[in-house]
Amino acid sequence: MVNPSIEAAGKYTIDTGLIFQHLAINFKDFDRRFILDIFKPALESILISNKVFTVAFDGTNGDYLDNYQVSRYPSDLALARSLDRFPIPEYFLIQNRDALFATVIEYGSSYQLHKFDEAYYDLFYSLQLYFTDIMEINEFLSYHHGATFEGDTLKFKVFLEEICIKYKEFLDYKHLPLVKRFLDHQSTNIKPEENDKGFTLPRQVLAISYLLDEIGVNASNADRTEIARFIQFVTGKQTKASNIKNTEIYKKLGSPLSLSDSQTISDLQFVRNYFEKLGCQSIIDKINNTVKK
Repeated sequence: MVNPSIEAAGKYTIDTGLIFQHLAINFKDFDRRFILDIFKPALESILISNKVFTVAFDGTNGDYLDNYQVSRYPSDLALARSLDRFPIPEYFLIQNRDALFATVIEYGSSYQLHKFDEAYYDLFYSLQLYFTDIMEINEFLSYHHGATFEGDTLKFKVFLEEICIKYKEFLDYKHLPLVKRFLDHQSTNIKPEENDKGFTLPRQVLAISYLLDEIGVNASNADRTEIARFIQFVTGKQTKASNIKNTEIYKKLGSPLSLSDSQTISDLQFVRNYFEKLGCQSIIDKINNTVKK
């Protein structure tokens, strides 16, 4: 029961269905109690709360669902108890209060987690890190440093350190040195004392974007690559990148505002404060309009 949409998902996104399929193949790398007591209830909670159902009663498929509940599911549960098999079936059933028959939910159904503060994000991120090819770990971490943590190195550092401790059973010697190397490299790009003051890369890109827009230079009428190189020059950040299009500077130019409303407002207010001190009223007005939206 493989959901076709899983194969089209980005290889660095946190897709619970893809992770389930990897785990089902490599289950002997993990403790069975971990799979049954931690992974299984977490995945079920995500799929149920987000209503990722596979087959529900539609008024005509009662016999089909009844066969699942009475015969097929008990048989599959019994097979999964064998120590040489993956300890859970490929699906589970939930009994809805108002339905005559149970709903079937495939564990391998595609559902993507995007925010690091979502329930069980740390668990599935850790598993995705484990299943990522060793040669691509740096690219995987770089992707999430920008796409998930919006360039906030300290926040990402704390997150990585915590999951390496929490899931040390499988984030072992193969992953810890690579994570440490990535964090060491990032620490050379952003000074802790600057980050403590809120001088994050996304905010710097945002501020420079407003300045450039004020003089008529923006991504709609100029080469984004050249704008990104200009920001590299001004900030001194990510200057060693081999491909400018892989930098967080370039990515933030395409979407300078955070996916989180609260973070967006915080960033805008922080940037606006500096323009207020400079008396740049036209930029202040633009920021205020964005905040109102």
